Amino acid sequence: MKADKKGVLNFFQTVCRFNFGDFEKDEFKKFIRLGLMFVLIIGIYWTLRPLKDSIFILLVNKYHLPFAKTISVFALLPLVLFYTRLLEKTSREKMLHILPAFYGAAILLFSFIMHYIELHVKEIEASSKALNVLIIILGYLWYLFVESFGSLVVALFWAYSADTTKPDSAKKGFPLIYAFGQIGGIIFPYFIGGLPYRLGLKTDFLSMIILGLLSLLIIPFFRYFLRSTPKELLVSFHAKNLLEEEKKQEPGFFEGLKLIVKHKYLLGIFAVNFIYEVIVTIFDFNFKIAAGSIYSGVALSNYLSIYGSIVNVVSLSCLL
Repeated sequence: MKADKKGVLNFFQTVCRFNFGDFEKDEFKKFIRLGLMFVLIIGIYWTLRPLKDSIFILLVNKYHLPFAKTISVFALLPLVLFYTRLLEKTSREKMLHILPAFYGAAILLFSFIMHYIELHVKEIEASSKALNVLIIILGYLWYLFVESFGSLVVALFWAYSADTTKPDSAKKGFPLIYAFGQIGGIIFPYFIGGLPYRLGLKTDFLSMIILGLLSLLIIPFFRYFLRSTPKELLVSFHAKNLLEEEKKQEPGFFEGLKLIVKHKYLLGIFAVNFIYEVIVTIFDFNFKIAAGSIYSGVALSNYLSIYGSIVNVVSLSCLL
């Protein structure tokens, strides 16, 4: 059995050499473990994204999507500020326990709330204006919640990976991790996001329950990674200059903004990315508004999930 596992690992390492470079044995195992953890994170996020839009359209309105996106940008600023301050007091290892636990529990809570509301949304909206307002608020909270997952959990994973990987190793290993993530973005949305529709269910309860449990699964997976990875491969390349690093002042929250204003080439990069994001966002909104005019409920979740899987197929094809 062990010989078979070694044979599969050696074969996979040989295949990866053509696209990603040569790895040492333990180094390759480290990136495989990180890649599998990233499969979970990206798979969950790309399955939440279609549910974010379909549930928001059901609870609020498809024409409110631009407002929700704008509000989320401003709402995430203080959240990221709080998260940054929290990182200064808490290690990234602890945060990789805290955030998955929080999001897993929150998704499970949302699943039960949404299950009831999705079944009775029309009756609740017609019963009173106060309940209608509460449903709209809940829709916006759900939208912001999913947006924060992508901003915090994904960023935390990469921050931890960068902290525990030397630059030369990262050049080979990070593209491999990213490729694993795209696989999660292909499989999870199609098989989990579209599951209620294929089973003939009326709500996204089953998908959300699975996603909540998978979020909690990140914690034991991360603990396994810490146990099985050699300590010398978890030492940051900054560790050699740890004393000097401690003496240096930590960069402030607005340090990035100062650098953009100070250096014109950074301002140019920002402008290119800004214009790109604006164009993509406009196309995305029009696509979802058109989809929301044809589909609704779990049918819309299924359609957007298939779209998400196709996007990741294209991304993986470009990477390989």
